Amino acid sequence: MSSTRGTSRAMFLVLAATVALLVAFPARAVLAATSAGVTFSSLEDFDNTKMGMLTGSYADSIVSGRYDNVTKEYFDSYADMIPALTNGEVDSIAAEEMTATNLVRETPGLAIFPTHLVDTDYAFGLQKGSALAPQVNAAIDRLKADGTIDALKAKWVTDYTDDTAIDASQYAGYDTSAGTLRYAIDSSKVPMDYVGGDGSPEGFDVELCYMVAKELHMAVSVDSVKFASLLPGLQSDQYDIVSAALSVTDERKESIDFSAPYMTAGQVLIVRQGRPRLEHDLLCDDGDCDERRCHECCHLDLPESGSPPTQTLPAPRSAPSRGASPTSWPGRRSPTSRRSGSRTPPR
Repeated sequence: MSSTRGTSRAMFLVLAATVALLVAFPARAVLAATSAGVTFSSLEDFDNTKMGMLTGSYADSIVSGRYDNVTKEYFDSYADMIPALTNGEVDSIAAEEMTATNLVRETPGLAIFPTHLVDTDYAFGLQKGSALAPQVNAAIDRLKADGTIDALKAKWVTDYTDDTAIDASQYAGYDTSAGTLRYAIDSSKVPMDYVGGDGSPEGFDVELCYMVAKELHMAVSVDSVKFASLLPGLQSDQYDIVSAALSVTDERKESIDFSAPYMTAGQVLIVRQGRPRLEHDLLCDDGDCDERRCHECCHLDLPESGSPPTQTLPAPRSAPSRGASPTSWPGRRSPTSRRSGSRTPPR
């Protein structure tokens, strides 16, 4: 009898706790499953949290200028950052919008917070005082005017899939009498700069660079390096041109030059999405998960109008095996390696 009473009392306490949670956080309330009880309903809510970012990225100065008490955690690649976010080591990741969009598409349980930190122009980085700048800018202006860059945006951003690739035959056999353009990318920036399954450089930036080089009658050699090595590589004359969805900033203009901008996009925050696991279990009954109800309880909460969507953090989950990092160079190394490699596209 005593055992029965103890069991009944335990069940009553669990039920009472469940009811209390549901009263405190009704069906469309926001609850963040972190020890600090973080709730993200505006950009201001990210203060006093841990934020991941690439070493040397524009996000560093943006976050420093906006927040007083954010703890910044630096990473060499998104391949390192995504597990840190999914496992709860950081509360958010600051990233440029195009890369963030793909990371969220490939990584279940992540979402982009809907309000941008800031909007910026993307451009190629060039050596300070580069003699190539006028030619590169003229080529970009022509490609803008004839609609080519808009077509590239549709291909690599709007209509991007895992099968999107550069047609190498379009950049082979042309006049390369003007020499070789030494080009470096951060290959973690899908769909802007990355390495495909066959080891070929891919992405919006990469194909645009090939188009520019073709107009300049130059061949292209491509190096894949960490983001933090791009600007020093220009300054030390290792590279003529670099890209990585590179934001144009006054600080960077002190050490490098930029091409004419070719795209405007946001700096955003990636967060874990969803509701407390308790509410999911109550609605979906664990083994019999209704897709519609599961979406309602586990995904981004979009109001009909007015204030921006609210965002919640669920219990951390394991990092996915696919989509959190770019494809590695075949047979050589993982994308988190500190080594870099080079590859020359077809001529």
